[in-house]
Amino acid sequence: MELQQLGQFSGEFTNVKALMALLKAIQFGSNTTCNVYDEGLTFTVQTSFKLKAVVYVKKHMFATYRKLAETEVAPFALDLKTLVNCLAWGGAVGTNTCKFHYTGPGYQLELLREDRTLHATTHCWLKTLEPDTDYEGPDVNGDPGSDQRVYMRSSGLKDAFDELDPSCKEITITLSPENPCFQLIGDGQRQNAQEDKIRYLKESDAIISLQCRQNISFTYEYEKLLQCFKTLELSDQMSLRLTPEGYLHLMFHIPDSMDKESDKVMYVDFYRSFTDPDIQIASSETST
Repeated sequence: MELQQLGQFSGEFTNVKALMALLKAIQFGSNTTCNVYDEGLTFTVQTSFKLKAVVYVKKHMFATYRKLAETEVAPFALDLKTLVNCLAWGGAVGTNTCKFHYTGPGYQLELLREDRTLHATTHCWLKTLEPDTDYEGPDVNGDPGSDQRVYMRSSGLKDAFDELDPSCKEITITLSPENPCFQLIGDGQRQNAQEDKIRYLKESDAIISLQCRQNISFTYEYEKLLQCFKTLELSDQMSLRLTPEGYLHLMFHIPDSMDKESDKVMYVDFYRSFTDPDIQIASSETST
């Protein structure tokens, strides 16, 4: 069974399990907005709490990728739970591909999964919705020269979060041009408060690079941060960026789990806004 070829977009994705894992990591909203570009797809989830997440699926992750030339595909929304469930259906052992087809506005998104060994197919039609435009996303496009950023190996940050007291309500993130260059400080209930202070030196194996000229420190709700860090186990590298206004930007680099030697990667971005009532500014940017 084949999908019809006419339409604004069609393609065959080769690592459905990885895509499902990433979509589950951003499943804090009911809908996701899909954008189709010449370079690939994005799936965006945004909430009224000023939390935004974007999954980037580059064109090279597809065995075939076709977008109608010289056509701007209007973004459309999908029920995120339904999308994940459709990707899961028909996913037999050894079957990790899915075909997509989208005719255009007013049409459903079609998904086709095939198990050639059992000669079985699963065909899904997902209703497309109007994207939600009620929320204004965090403005993270200010002066990039004023931002502070650290690039890390994901395993190093995962170990740090595993060490923090799960009773923490807030986590203070600090970047500094001097050692310790990166700190996570929790407000847990342990008798030894030092156990909830995770510090990294610039020489640490976990640190890849540091772009920081001034001390900067902000406090965020621990539970909300955990939502963002669900992707850590899937990623090999990540970057953490703080803006002077208190925006937290996390980018996770996701290698192709099916081909460790390839340069195929997906990305997940998370943005946390200081305007979220759950976030309080601990201190503004200060010079050292």
